[in-house]
Amino acid sequence: MSLHDVLTDQERLAELDPQQLQRLVGLVEHDDSRDPFPVTGWDAVVWAVGNAGQAALLFQVVYGMELVAYSGPETGNRDHHAYVLRSGAIRFEVRGSGRPGQPDRRPPPPPR
Repeated sequence: MSLHDVLTDQERLAELDPQQLQRLVGLVEHDDSRDPFPVTGWDAVVWAVGNAGQAALLFQVVYGMELVAYSGPETGNRDHHAYVLRSGAIRFEVRGSGRPGQPDRRPPPPPR
């Protein structure tokens, strides 16, 4: 039986050969020279959510993240709420609308 015979229907649908699939899921040593999208670092990951306060609280309580910054109506920002949380060296921004029931229509901040 070949490795191609044990691929799932979804894996076959993705049209990946077994070697590509092994690289994708980390079963082989990563080769930086062949990486089409090398990520060398990031400043923050931004999530757009319906209720930023609730999401920020969840990340603090469940994942132990530290709240390091807040922006909202109380700070002069009238169109959305944003919470910045830190986990180790990575920062996460949880952003939601400042108006209940209204999605946040602002684009994410530009990369630095």
